[in-house]
Amino acid sequence: MICENCGLRNPDGFKFCPRCGAVLDKPVKIDRSKIRGPGEAIAKAIKARGSTDEIVTTSWIWVMIIVYLASYVASLAIGLSIVHDVLQQDPSTFSREQVFDEMRTDLWALALLSGMFYSIASILAYLLVRRLNRHFTRDTELRAAALSLITSAASSPELSQRVENELAAMNRTDNLIASTEKRRRPILWSLAVAAPLMVSALQWALIFTSDSYSEYQRTSALFAVASLLSYLPLFDLSYFLGKSIYDHHSRWMDFAGQTTAAMNKLGLKMTEPLLDKSLLRRPYGLYVLVTIVTLGFFMFYWWHTLIQDPNYHFKAQWDFEDRLVKSIRD
Repeated sequence: MICENCGLRNPDGFKFCPRCGAVLDKPVKIDRSKIRGPGEAIAKAIKARGSTDEIVTTSWIWVMIIVYLASYVASLAIGLSIVHDVLQQDPSTFSREQVFDEMRTDLWALALLSGMFYSIASILAYLLVRRLNRHFTRDTELRAAALSLITSAASSPELSQRVENELAAMNRTDNLIASTEKRRRPILWSLAVAAPLMVSALQWALIFTSDSYSEYQRTSALFAVASLLSYLPLFDLSYFLGKSIYDHHSRWMDFAGQTTAAMNKLGLKMTEPLLDKSLLRRPYGLYVLVTIVTLGFFMFYWWHTLIQDPNYHFKAQWDFEDRLVKSIRD
């Protein structure tokens, strides 16, 4: 802060100049006509959040769990039915071909439940990727408007000097966010999540069209490997969604704090953003391991976090945006 009386450059926070004793902490006056345009751009970006920052309900997870458990029950029922039929026959006439035929008869219920499960998972994947892309786009516009607002408000050399550190920090954070945030194609990743279903569909087709168990057995090992590999896109997408929102929230908190400090220095009084809570850093390597050990059941909790973490971020950012608009209008 430069003393208007003697020209001494003083650290921020000094109320009086140590050289001449002049008052440093004078009321700040800005030309509000110069911030009208950036203010409208901020209001426009905030208005768009109704269509970009979608709060997804965790009911999706419960529906998936119900279908998942139903498929296990169906598998158990099919197995018990086959065992019962085998026990009713003469052991001397037992053959794998009979078991194979029994399995083909009862497999339709399991195929239907698996189709339902992966259809729900694919739709949810589409929604999660799309809302992340849309939020990133809206947030880019909002940050640009906030930078324009601070630059326009600091129209005089004195005001510009007041916020030069905050403005430089805002620009650095904005560039960091813009250079690291990635978008993914919702449709492609929705199909990728359904890859296990596609492999299973081919396997079921082979089961229903094979003339014998021995014919099916020749390709069963190949399908087993393909089935395991088909889950890799699901793990990749889960990691991407979780890490992306964590990194975005952390950098957004920096930008919100820098914006708040600049606003207050320009006399556009704004209360501190609620930055006391950050998103939990998820141990994704452990998540993958536990998912494998629990035969996929832990994935439901993982996807629960992929729904809730963005929901939390959206609400925290909305609170900041509302107070930003209020400080401009007051």
